[in-house]
Amino acid sequence: MKTLWFVLLLAALTPACVSPRAVGLTTEALTRNASVWPLEIAEGRVYTDNDAAFLSKLRMVEGARKSIDLSYYIFVDDHSSSALIKALVDAAGRGVKVRLIVDYPTNYKHLDLYSLMEKEGKGNLQVRMYGRPTANIVKDAVFMTMGCGKEMAGTRAGQCSADKFAAIDKVFADETIGGVSAAGRNISNLNVGNSGLFLSGIYAKRADVVALAAQQGQGVDVQQLRAQGSSASPNEKERLKSLGKDYWRAKTGAPFQRVEANAELFFAFAAYGQQLNPLKDTVTSLLPVGRTISDTETRDWDHFTDYTHHKLLLVDGTAVQLGGRNVENSYHMHPNPLVSKYVFMDTDLYAKLTQGGEALTQAFESLWSFAPMVASLAEVRQHAPNDVVVNIKYAETRCETRKEKRQREECVAKEMQTNFHDLGTRMADAKRTVDENARVYLTKYLPALPPQPGPGFALDKGSTLAYLENLPFNKQLPAERRQRTYGALAGEEAEDGKYIHDSWLKAIPGVCAAAAPGNPKRIVLHNAYFLLPANLTYAMSQLVDGTYDCSNVTVTVLTNSFGTTDLNVVNIVARHALKA
Repeated sequence: MKTLWFVLLLAALTPACVSPRAVGLTTEALTRNASVWPLEIAEGRVYTDNDAAFLSKLRMVEGARKSIDLSYYIFVDDHSSSALIKALVDAAGRGVKVRLIVDYPTNYKHLDLYSLMEKEGKGNLQVRMYGRPTANIVKDAVFMTMGCGKEMAGTRAGQCSADKFAAIDKVFADETIGGVSAAGRNISNLNVGNSGLFLSGIYAKRADVVALAAQQGQGVDVQQLRAQGSSASPNEKERLKSLGKDYWRAKTGAPFQRVEANAELFFAFAAYGQQLNPLKDTVTSLLPVGRTISDTETRDWDHFTDYTHHKLLLVDGTAVQLGGRNVENSYHMHPNPLVSKYVFMDTDLYAKLTQGGEALTQAFESLWSFAPMVASLAEVRQHAPNDVVVNIKYAETRCETRKEKRQREECVAKEMQTNFHDLGTRMADAKRTVDENARVYLTKYLPALPPQPGPGFALDKGSTLAYLENLPFNKQLPAERRQRTYGALAGEEAEDGKYIHDSWLKAIPGVCAAAAPGNPKRIVLHNAYFLLPANLTYAMSQLVDGTYDCSNVTVTVLTNSFGTTDLNVVNIVARHALKA
C-alpha cells in the first residue's frame, strides 16, 4: 500500500524552521520538489488542541465567499463532522464552490452521505473519491464473477466460451469516459454481470458479498454484453430480491465459504502488499481456466489500496489549514462520551496567505482532475454501486435481535426480499443523522468548551512556507502526459512523485555538513506515524554509521505511541515499511 500525503515544511529541518539562514531544505530543493514555493503569509498559527483546530476550520468555512477546496483521508458524519458538513452545505447555498476529495477505500461506506452533500449543495458542492479501481481490476471483476473458474467449477457449465471472452474484451476496448476513449488509460466505469457487486463487496469490506458475487456467477449473453456495460441498469429492487434468495442458499456452499474466508484474509492483510496477499489465490481460482493474471494486473492488485493521506482546507485561495487531523470526532474533540474510540494528539497549521494562494489552488486542481486515480460519485456508482451492501446493512440492523446465527441470516434474506431502500430513502436517513449529530455538537458539546483557546503558538513574523506533497504522478510533466506511478524506486523518489521523501533524503546530509561544535543543529521529524520505509531507514542509519559527520546533530522524533493511533500495529508496519 502506498501512502499519498503532504507536509508543510517551514523551509528547513531546524526548530521553528523559518529563516533564510536555515540549512537542510535549500531553495533549490524547494523549487524542485514543492508544489508551491514560496507561500508568503500575513499571519499563521499552529494548533495542537483538537477543539481549537476544529473551530478554526469551522470559522474558515463559515467565512468563505468564493471557493472551498478540501482533501481528507477520513471524512465521516459524527458530531463535529456533521457540524462541518452543514457549514459546507450552507456555504454552497451562498454560492460558494465547494470541492471535496476523500479516500475511496476508506470512505466508500459513506457514499450515500456524499451523495446527500452533493444534492443539498444544489450544484455548488462536488465530491470525488481518490483510489478508483483500474480497468484491469474491473475486467478481472467481470471474469471472476462469470462462474467459470476452477473454484466454481460446474456451477455454470458451458457458459465460458472463447466468444464470450472476446466479447468482454471488446466491451472494454469500446468504452468511453467523458467522451474520450478509455482504452490505454487503465480506467473503467463498466459494470458487467456481477462485477459491480464484487467490487462493492471489496470496498465495503464485505467478504460475504464478494463471495456472493462469485458464487452467483452469471450467464452473460454475448449479444447483450454492450448493454450490460452501458449506463442502462436492471431494476435494482427486483435484483435485490433475487440476491436475497441467493444469499441464503449460497451461504451454505463450500465454494462460497472458501471465497469468503480468502476475502476476509485479504481485508485483514491488505496492508502488507505483494508478499502477503491472500486474494491472489482467490483471484486465480475465480478467473476462467486458461486465463492467467498478467504482470500489470498483479501490479494493480498489489496497489489496490493506494490511498490519499492529505488533510487540506483551502478557502478563497487566501486562507489554508493543513495538518494531521482528519474529519472525525477523534481528531476534533477532547475525551467525552461522544468519542467512541481514541482521542488523537495531532498538529494543524493555519495561515492567511498574501502570496501563493493561486498556486495552491492549482495544486489541488492537479489532484482533483487526475482521472487515473480520482473518480466522481457518479462514476463510483457506475462501477461499484453500493445498493446491495447498504441494503444488507439495513437488513442486519433489523435482524440484530435474533440470537441464533441461522435465524439472523434467514431474517436478513427475508428483509432483502421485502424491504428495498433506494438512494432517495438512504439519503433522507443520512440527512437525519447529520442534522441530529450537528445539533448535539452545536447545542451540547460546543457550549461546554472553555472560553480560552487550547495550546498552540503563532508563527514568527515573516515566515515563509513551502507546500510539499507525495503525488501519484510526476508533477514535472505536463498534465496531459502524466501517468499514474506505482510506489517508488530508491534514488528516484522525485521522479515517482515522492517529493516529501526526496526532500528528506536530500536535506539530511546538508544538516550534518553545516553542524559544528560551536554551531550544533537539530533535525525534527514530526509525524503521526514513524515507521520508516527502507530508503529513509537507510538514510537515518547514515547519521550514526560514520557516512556523515553528524556528531553535532540532535535528531528529535515526535510521533504517536502505538496505543494512541488510528491504525493497529500490523497495519502501520505494513503500510509504512513495505511501500515507500
